[in-house]
Formats: sequence, C-alpha cells, structure tokens
Amino acid sequence: MKKLLIPTFCFAVLSTVAFEEHISAAPLSAEQKTIETIKYVNVSLGSLNMRKSGKESAAVVAKLSKGTKVTVYSESKGWAKVKANGKEGYVSTAYLSTKKPGAVKQAVTATVKTTTKYVNVSSGTLNMRKSGNASAKIVTMLSKGTKVTVYSESKGWAKVKANNKEGYVNTAYLSTKKPATVTKASTTVKTTTKYVNVSSGTLNMRKSGSASAKIVTTLSKGTKVTVYSESKGWAKIKANNKEGYVNTTYLSTKKPATATKASTTVKTTTKYVNVSSGTLNMRKSGSASAKIV
Repeated sequence: MKKLLIPTFCFAVLSTVAFEEHISAAPLSAEQKTIETIKYVNVSLGSLNMRKSGKESAAVVAKLSKGTKVTVYSESKGWAKVKANGKEGYVSTAYLSTKKPGAVKQAVTATVKTTTKYVNVSSGTLNMRKSGNASAKIVTMLSKGTKVTVYSESKGWAKVKANNKEGYVNTAYLSTKKPATVTKASTTVKTTTKYVNVSSGTLNMRKSGSASAKIVTTLSKGTKVTVYSESKGWAKIKANNKEGYVNTTYLSTKKPATATKASTTVKTTTKYVNVSSGTLNMRKSGSASAKIV
C-alpha cells in the first residue's frame, strides 16, 4: 500500500509543477495582444486620408490611393489604426477591404462635358465676373465674337473660360454661333472747321461748357478751330493743340477779315511856350495841384 501511494504522490506533485509552468508560459489572450491583419484601401474615387488620430478633424498624415496595402493594428468606433507606405495613422474602416480591389481604369477621369459658345453683345463688351452675381468683381471684359468654353450653366449664369481666364458671364449674351465681326465703324467723329469771330479782345476756351469753368487758353479773332460737337450754346473744340469748350456765339464758318490795326496815329500840332516872366510848369495831370514834372 505504501509503495503504491509514493509514486502517486510524486506524480501529483510533478503534475502540479508542470501545470503551473504551463499557465505562466501561456500566450496573451486576444484582448491582451495586438492582432495585425492585412487589408486594402477601397475607395470609389480619389484617395483615403490617413489621419493623426481617429477623428475627422485630425491632421492628415498621408493620402492612400485605391488598392494600397495596409497593416491594421486595431479597429474601434469606425476607425482603424494602420501602417502604410512606412507611415502610421488612422483611417476610416468603411474604406478598407480584405480583398485587393481591381485597378481603377484611368479612363474614368471625371471629364466635365464642355461646350463652345461665343460672346454676342450688341455693343460694348461682356463682363466676366468672379462669381455668378451681377455685383461680383469683374475678372476681365470680353469683346463680341470671343470664343468661350462653357463648363456649366445655372440661374442665368455660365461658368466659362476665355482668353486663359475663368469666371462667370450672363448666359443672355452667349451664342452657339459666332456672330458677324463688327466692322469697326471707325469711330471717326464728324468734325467741322470754324473760326473765332469776336468784335474785340479774345475768346476764352474753357475746361467744360460752363461760363464758370476754368480757362484753358484764349483765342484771338480769326483762329481756326476744329469743332467736335455743339450743345446748349457750347462747342467742344480743338485749337492750337489744346482742347476745350467755347461759346458758339463767337464761332463763324467763314474766316473773318483780320482787323487792320487802325494805326493809333494821334494827330499832333506844334506850339511854343510864351510866358511874360519866369517859367511854365508841366504837371503830372491836368490839374493846378498836380505834381510838377
């Protein structure tokens, strides 16, 4: 009986030691260790942002293209802690797949359908603005017939590109057909030639058609002037290489005769001083009290 108990006791002791060693050497549970898995970025278009932390507002560490292989350390609340392209961060689990997605055919480039139109204004130019608003800042002005590339049209405004600039124009002034180019009706202003005709003195040329306007210069009788326009008794003119306004009353279509300087020759007579005694005073003026010259 004793012989039987001793081996049994020894076996029990050895088994206990072995069990304790097995317990201490057991690996960490699934909760205690980080499980690394391989996944792939699967976005429909664009790229996936890898962020500093599991927050939409966190700084972007890198951008991962579709099919990028990532090592996933952990996943929690819709975010996965990953490593990809030698960088670590967080990505949304919604864009990770266990299978590598097919390569994106580059042909799916979101090609925007554009149309070609032409500026069609009756006069002047068409303003290209910063946004689709009549009060928006003007980017540039487009002349009639300018070719524009139209990206989109909405609420009476078209997003366009013309002359290497982009902006918005009013759709009312765009046409699918190129309008006939305006033959520059050479904006030649019809002018007439007239002459200054004042009875005496000179004629004032003023800054504007007003008697109180600043005097630019004075024109003598007979001066030739080019008349651009006449309105309300004033003529816009050019004379002696200067431009301004003069009163139409003093202009004539015919050149007036030049005033022969009625040589102011005073008729004189010769007389002699005749005093009984002394001398005769010559005074400053015709007055007995005037200073003696």
